Amino acid sequence: MGFPVIHLGAPFRLDALGLVSLVGALEVATAIGALQRNWITDYLPLLGSFLVAEDRLTTPLPGFTLYNASDGFYVPVVSGWFSRWLIANLDKTAKGGTQFQWSVRRKRQHEGTILAAPAVLIGVVANGGLIAVAALQGDWYGVANATAMAVSALIRQAMLDGKIRNLDKLVLADVKDVNTQLPEKVMGGDLVAVVITTPDGNAAVFRATRHIIRIIITDLDPAHVVLKAIGWVAFVVHVVCIGQCYLLSQLLSIALLGTATVLTIFHVGVDRTWAGGWLQVRPLGSGGQSRRRDALHLLNLTDKEASVLRNYWQLPHLPEVVELQTVTAEFWKSWNEETDAKRHRATQTDGVEEGA
Repeated sequence: MGFPVIHLGAPFRLDALGLVSLVGALEVATAIGALQRNWITDYLPLLGSFLVAEDRLTTPLPGFTLYNASDGFYVPVVSGWFSRWLIANLDKTAKGGTQFQWSVRRKRQHEGTILAAPAVLIGVVANGGLIAVAALQGDWYGVANATAMAVSALIRQAMLDGKIRNLDKLVLADVKDVNTQLPEKVMGGDLVAVVITTPDGNAAVFRATRHIIRIIITDLDPAHVVLKAIGWVAFVVHVVCIGQCYLLSQLLSIALLGTATVLTIFHVGVDRTWAGGWLQVRPLGSGGQSRRRDALHLLNLTDKEASVLRNYWQLPHLPEVVELQTVTAEFWKSWNEETDAKRHRATQTDGVEEGA
């Protein structure tokens, strides 16, 4: 005889199209986890939104190790947002390393709504248009799908705004006067030599204050549980409904998701030098170095700092304490020659300035 209630649902079929929302999740999380504003895609839905719902945008990534050559310690894991920022900004063609310079702006990045306005307008037009098309067709699954996509984008931006505020709070710790104290705290005082190695053998080298070091090794606060819950509901509704809506709604949804995701992954619409609202980190010179030796020379290491890096195997040990004496002897001969030459040029420059 069967069960009439179950038979009523017999024609209903679930489509597997929702699985496409899982594609590109890691790349999306890496791109938006760098905490950078995008004037095009900030309010557009993206693929892989389940990572947003799980608040895995700034979780630490393994393989990023920080070496403080001036103070003689290392940190095996750096903050998740900074490791993702490095992925976006390191010179991929130069395995030796890239040198960066930290600076701070006295006026917060995009203060007000100048940059947010285009992103909000694009989001309203794209998401609103998708909802309108579905409603005009009488496609209520399409309306639910488009609404869930819009909610997911709003939740993602709310989470990112919270993390950016958290990062800015770390930057402004104990700062009462932004115009005088903040530049000194970030750029003044004693600058320590830092080397950060990545899982693919690349490296970032720079000198920064200890305040900066604390910022890039401190994890940001997690998102509020309510935001995560709403994000998960939106993701589930999207996964189920996109497979049930009309063909036109499906095509437009996939086109919007795909376009926004590609623009986000390739950092279109982003000033990649910014980190949060106050910090700006720029590559120096022509970018990366082909040899790690050349990258480390950019730091003008003291003998003590070079000794610390030797202990952490970021520089070869001296030839008398290892078996491969020929290789290390050649390295240190070249290293000492380059170091002496740089010090000689610096001395000559100082002498010319004093004479003038």
